[in-house]
Amino acid sequence: MSNQDELTENLWFLSKLSRSNPPDYDIHSTDEPTEHSSTLRVLDAVAIYLTTGQSDGVIACFYQIEASTLIFAKSGCVNAEDRSAVTSFLKEIHAAEKWIDLLPFLAQRSAHQVNKKIRKLRTSFLECFDHLRRLAERHYMPSSYEPEFHGRWYRAFLKANKLDATELAEVPQALVRVLESCRDYLTNNQEFANTPDACADFSRLLYATRTLFDTPFFSIYGPFKLKRHLAKVTQYLDIARVIKSYKKLRRREIGVEWIEDDGRRAVERILDTATVGNGFKKAFVEGADMENEAKDIMLSTMDSKFPGWRGDEKGSLQVTLSVHPEIRLYLELVKRNIAQTRDIVMNFITNLNYGKRRCDWLYPDLKPFTRANDHIGTCLDSHVRTEVEREIKDVLEREQWEAHNVYSDRNMDYNI
Repeated sequence: MSNQDELTENLWFLSKLSRSNPPDYDIHSTDEPTEHSSTLRVLDAVAIYLTTGQSDGVIACFYQIEASTLIFAKSGCVNAEDRSAVTSFLKEIHAAEKWIDLLPFLAQRSAHQVNKKIRKLRTSFLECFDHLRRLAERHYMPSSYEPEFHGRWYRAFLKANKLDATELAEVPQALVRVLESCRDYLTNNQEFANTPDACADFSRLLYATRTLFDTPFFSIYGPFKLKRHLAKVTQYLDIARVIKSYKKLRRREIGVEWIEDDGRRAVERILDTATVGNGFKKAFVEGADMENEAKDIMLSTMDSKFPGWRGDEKGSLQVTLSVHPEIRLYLELVKRNIAQTRDIVMNFITNLNYGKRRCDWLYPDLKPFTRANDHIGTCLDSHVRTEVEREIKDVLEREQWEAHNVYSDRNMDYNI
């Protein structure tokens, strides 16, 4: 089996082990999704405003300060529409005074993508709403040193809802009000589109959800999946940073370059998921040093926690593999000595840890970048493969330990 095939199988299996909350993160984790913690927020905002809802329409970008040039990479082939969109986007940024001035452009380019993110957020938010409201009402003790509400988006939330800050002085009641506003906007708003009413609805939704996202309460109690979905929607506010940064450049002309080819085309693979699931079952369940009853407990628990981990006995899964646009971008930066080859590995692992697991990653061709003193540059596949294998092993060994403990507790009770 090739390294690529092994990675594809392992990534598919890992995606099944992380369908609810990623195993490395507690539901009360304060780790923030990369959408709002990254120092590349400005570039991320540019990319999401240009990304369409199509699988081959994902965009990544980098700003080369010395040349005053934006460098773009795309998951699919670059076409005339993409070039035209960037030209239009830069004109809109040049003319914009406020972030909402960019909403008509976003609606024309990416309405499908935006609405898909909102639907995911609606589902995960409504699942958690009652629990979060109870926590805010009965259990949360706000800090006396850190304000619960702050920042420009909180002020925008107050203005959009015609509220005064004094009306949100009592933190528990204020949190409930913000939670209810998020719920109401998510359930009652019309879909995002290029109309004044839809854009107004979208802006109010973002003000409410970003106000919640920025609270210490949500940092502590927000489930990881909800944090990720909330970050992916409120990220559209970060276009305000792009406008501000562009003004600092005194609106000088910015060049644009597209990465045309990375040397790897999309590759089709047929994945026998039942065989993959059975392989891990044999290695980590049937082959484990446990009593048969403990193995049965482990299988039952995994079936409940990780639906679909055994694969589909009725058919195979067709997967289209391609090099992620961010990795394509990093390859170009390596060529120009702007980034090190190590960044390619770290970018892959960061996406693996913080984002949704996916099995359509294709190894880039690193032959043009091989350096005698750069071990990672020549062994990208082994580093990435090791990281994926480690994550799978951590999850399955934890399941073994928990099954063994349940079995031991049952036998202790029986013996007593």
